[in-house]
Amino acid sequence: KGYVYYIAYYEDKPCGYSAIMQDEGIFLSKFYVKNALRGKGLGKEMLNTIYEFTAEHNLNRIWLTCNKYNLKSLNIYNKLGFEIVSEIVTDIGNGYVMDDYILEKYLSVNL
Repeated sequence: KGYVYYIAYYEDKPCGYSAIMQDEGIFLSKFYVKNALRGKGLGKEMLNTIYEFTAEHNLNRIWLTCNKYNLKSLNIYNKLGFEIVSEIVTDIGNGYVMDDYILEKYLSVNL
């Protein structure tokens, strides 16, 4: 359905993954690093790969959603230069909703 997946490796073992989709920018759908390997710069390296994809496609916007109460992730995204731009509540069925912020980051691109 248009998603591009990346698998990150640490010492030749899978340690995380990300998924992106191109729209009016890049939607960062998935972004995970194993708990035991967090804080080693793997997330930054994973983002660098996404930045490269963004530049190769002459895009300058990356956006994502994050749960409003996931303060640890929100703090990390903030440190990486993402800003909260709006809120979204998505009904996922059976009385459950996803209560998220939409975050975005603009990159400089040589067009």
